[in-house]
Amino acid sequence: MKKYILAVVAGLIAVFANINAYALTVTVDRNANWLAWNNVYDVNPNGTQGGYVYGEGFAVANQKTTINGNTVTLQPNFFYYNASDAFWANGAIGNKFIEGSSFMEYAPGSLLGTTSLTFTGNIDSYTLAPGYNAIAFIKAINQYNGWSMDLFRSASLASGSDFSITADISGVNGLILQTGFTVYGRNANPTQEGALGSAVVSAIPEPSVASLLGFGVLGLVATRLRRRS
Repeated sequence: MKKYILAVVAGLIAVFANINAYALTVTVDRNANWLAWNNVYDVNPNGTQGGYVYGEGFAVANQKTTINGNTVTLQPNFFYYNASDAFWANGAIGNKFIEGSSFMEYAPGSLLGTTSLTFTGNIDSYTLAPGYNAIAFIKAINQYNGWSMDLFRSASLASGSDFSITADISGVNGLILQTGFTVYGRNANPTQEGALGSAVVSAIPEPSVASLLGFGVLGLVATRLRRRS
């Protein structure tokens, strides 16, 4: 009887582990491969975002993204501001719009077998000043097609509550997958840092369904075996 019960348990754990392998949930992780990228845009005469100028990889710290434990603090980009350079400054304010992204990147094929990817986090605070906004996202970048963005799912952080984004990645596992955050707005004057605020996001621990069910089944079996011994 014991052998039969253990065989059933092993089968159940295998089944649930297989299910979990196809549905992956990730959150803020300081040990992940964090990278940053900026898209730079002109500012129109009326102050709105203008045309695309260029994009470049960036240091996460220079992006003004601070990772402390499993918490990320997101701020406007102050690095580009240079009061003596009209390309970057218009007097006391920045002269370019920045789409500044900080993200965890997964190498092509590293999530092979995963069909559903969920990115989740808790918004501890949101105090970004008007003119700036922040989102969380899941992206798939196609390195075979001019680095096109073949998948994009997002959620605004302004609501001040938990966020959860889910994407079907079954067709993009060979591409570069990213989960992370973007802050939109002008490049900012460092003297205004205190007034421009931030968004603070922390991890939400989520034990896998397979683990929970596996431990639950094992607990029941252990109780059953103790009763029979």
